[in-house]
Amino acid sequence: MGWHYAALEDRFRRIAGVDGALAILDWDTAVMMPKKAAVERGEQLATLKRLSHELLTHAETGEQLAAAEAEADLDPWQQANLREMRRKYRHAHAVEPALVEALARATTACEMTWREARAQSDFAMLAYPVRKIVWWLTSNFVVTSSRVIHREGFIAKRSMEIPLDKVNDVRFEQGIFERMVGAGTLVIQSASESGRNEFRFIRHPEEVQRTIYHESEADQTRTVQRATPAPSATAGAPSTTTELERLADLRARGVLTEEEFQAQKARILGQG
Repeated sequence: MGWHYAALEDRFRRIAGVDGALAILDWDTAVMMPKKAAVERGEQLATLKRLSHELLTHAETGEQLAAAEAEADLDPWQQANLREMRRKYRHAHAVEPALVEALARATTACEMTWREARAQSDFAMLAYPVRKIVWWLTSNFVVTSSRVIHREGFIAKRSMEIPLDKVNDVRFEQGIFERMVGAGTLVIQSASESGRNEFRFIRHPEEVQRTIYHESEADQTRTVQRATPAPSATAGAPSTTTELERLADLRARGVLTEEEFQAQKARILGQG
């Protein structure tokens, strides 16, 4: 076993330790915790889940993964572990740390609301907290080479696609707390039917803004290239008559012998 894989295994062992503590707190929240401790428990869960998320998405984790994947002495079990580690790392990178924290707090609040709703047989109380959690879990924001895609919803789904050639302006908004956690609101003004759209909890909105502008320029370049006719393979090529005249001139100046002249003439006439 390579030392890069061993270091990676140790990192994931620490992540599993944090996740184990989270599982105990989750159990205690559902079974033992008094209602008045809900806010504090929500903060505890949010802090630990963010810590676990940061351990997993740290740049060092990516470097260790790349180094371990290059090691040739891993057995099939370790190779399978490595694939699972890579999957978890890739998926975690798609989730904003601020969303991890917000989801932990909302889940704890929903647990407390569920207790009260069950005691009163009033399950309509769950409508708002459950809706909020479902929105966070099912909302996706993606920038492709040709469009911006936003999808959300579980039962009633909503999808929006903005072609990059319709995007007029991209701005982002960040408060002090949002700058601390690396999140923000992205505002896209487009010439499509959707007009002005705001997307909340976007990870590193400034980088996303640059990505959209970069992909928009690349898309415009591809459009121009497709609209420009390809130059003809024979465009600018000398005619047969011109070639024969050049050969005759070279023969007259003694550059070509009669045999060479006749051979080149036959070649040109054969191509024509």
